[in-house]
Amino acid sequence: MDSYNIDAEMTATARSGYLRFTFNNSDSGVIVIEPNSDENEGFVEIISEQNEIIGFNPAHRIYQGWGERTGFSGYFVAKFDQKFTSFGTYQDSIVYSGDSEIADQEKLGAFVKFQLSNNKTVLVKVGTSFTSIDEARKNLKAETEGIDFESAKENLKNEWNKILSRVEILDTSKENKIKFYTALYHSYQQPRLYNDFDGSYPSFAGNDSTCNSGNSNYYDDFSIWDTYRASHPLFNLLIPDYNSNMVKSLLLKS
Repeated sequence: MDSYNIDAEMTATARSGYLRFTFNNSDSGVIVIEPNSDENEGFVEIISEQNEIIGFNPAHRIYQGWGERTGFSGYFVAKFDQKFTSFGTYQDSIVYSGDSEIADQEKLGAFVKFQLSNNKTVLVKVGTSFTSIDEARKNLKAETEGIDFESAKENLKNEWNKILSRVEILDTSKENKIKFYTALYHSYQQPRLYNDFDGSYPSFAGNDSTCNSGNSNYYDDFSIWDTYRASHPLFNLLIPDYNSNMVKSLLLKS
């Protein structure tokens, strides 16, 4: 972030994000979290004694039944490694200093401030879940406890290298290699992992029940538009272990 001379870095585990902010030119720093809801819904709460911000975004349909609830929400728990010196919420341009929660308003969010005279770096771990805030916290604990930022970064790099290296191209052109592996990386963006670390996930079609995939991963957000012609045959060749669980996930929806 050149305008403020802030270094912003991000890595991830399967269900959690890991962020590192370095405020190079300041003795204080502010981080803002704004839940993104196109229907002006959502919730965010600051739990200052635990250095946490929690919240969720209800998801809504954009095709059949436009604007109706989809039956699931995106839940998160953001855990900071430094104490908050002050905090508050806001709605659009109105700031509520010291308030700890806000819900169901347009352009709502929360902010936290840190004193950085001795340590200019703030680490943030963010657990996510489609099931609940409690499950987001469990995912965060299961996947990031005892793991520092550099270790998480290296683990993620190794995981992607393992998957991408299942294809080796003989072209000596660096430009062509970049194009190929970038395209292969993009092909793995969908469908998404949907279950929690313990297997929990919201049932399909929004009937307000919770299912469990056991020892298998459950996938959702399938891009149906002709992906059966190319993407899934590719997955069968390169990542059959993943694709098997994807097919099981489709069968579970029926």
